[in-house]
Amino acid sequence: AFGLIVTNLTIKPLISRARPWVVMEGFEVLVKSSDPNSFPSGHTWSAVAGAWVATAANRRFGYAAIPLAAALAFSRLYLFVHFPSDVLAGALMGALLGLLAAALQKRLPGKPCRCES
Repeated sequence: AFGLIVTNLTIKPLISRARPWVVMEGFEVLVKSSDPNSFPSGHTWSAVAGAWVATAANRRFGYAAIPLAAALAFSRLYLFVHFPSDVLAGALMGALLGLLAAALQKRLPGKPCRCES
């Protein structure tokens, strides 16, 4: 929820960068987005954050999630809905949010965390 608020509801409208298929003509788009803002990639930040949290909770499961997050990030470029800098910024944002989520989970009361350090 924090990532959604920070990235999709705050940063994207503030920067208001148009998507590649809007800026560059002559490309046949496979998927159009209803969100006209491109920077940063929301799909990428959520996939990377999820992979980070999965890796912190269970390394074996996380190592399977990392290639999936990378494939999703690549798909954003392949589908021409993001520029490379959008995906890179989304990945950095996702890594930061995933790190913060894993650190916060260790500090919350309740079940002891089985997170590996």
